[in-house]
Amino acid sequence: MAEIIPILSERKFTEEEAETLLPTVKRITVQAALEAAKIEEQLRFIPREEPIFARLSGEMDLVVRRWAIKIKKLGLRPTALWIVDFDAGEGWFTWRLGDEHVSHFSAPSGELTASGSEKGLQE
Repeated sequence: MAEIIPILSERKFTEEEAETLLPTVKRITVQAALEAAKIEEQLRFIPREEPIFARLSGEMDLVVRRWAIKIKKLGLRPTALWIVDFDAGEGWFTWRLGDEHVSHFSAPSGELTASGSEKGLQE
């Protein structure tokens, strides 16, 4: 039976909980990134002054906005293009498109460490 994922709620994640939700985050992100890549490929060959350039740029913005909304609905924080933070209470676990696992922990001071290191949640 599939796990029910609560949406539109603020959540705090352990590293294990972040890893459990990661397949959903990956699916949403990969789908959006593929859509964006198709649009980007088209934009490469169109002069900026062409009306279709503006239309495609708008479509690209829409793809990114939809992705961010979906990520936020999961209780996560999109911090940059295809980068997602999982709130751990005392900092954030971060995942980037292309990573297999949640790979970093950022403390509120902005210090970024490898997930699971001594500077992780133990501080």
